[in-house]
Amino acid sequence: MVSLAAVLSALAGCSSVQQSSYPYLGTARYAPVAPAHVAILTEEPKQAKDKLGEVRLVISGSPDRDRLEKRLREGAAKMGADAVFIVYDKMHVFPITYVDWWGPSATELSMQRNIVGIAVKYK
Repeated sequence: MVSLAAVLSALAGCSSVQQSSYPYLGTARYAPVAPAHVAILTEEPKQAKDKLGEVRLVISGSPDRDRLEKRLREGAAKMGADAVFIVYDKMHVFPITYVDWWGPSATELSMQRNIVGIAVKYK
């Protein structure tokens, strides 16, 4: 029989990363590239570029950095980007209160991290 501690520790290690890409309207379309070709930048590059669209990640749990970078690269690569620069990276905390007939019975915190990057193609 599986102990409660084993189940709880397994659930604590769970994490999910939902990735979605939103190409900007009116921008040029490029052929997809290999994700390894896409650079991840912390600020907007100075060189001439076309902004292709946004790559958004919604994260629950604590996935490792490599997994997050992989998902950013995959989203930008679909648009044919050379790089993706991060414009938003925040943690959101949502309190959840369970209420029964006699009043609040339990409160927990649900945490979600959101990351937004802009995919660019150099000219």
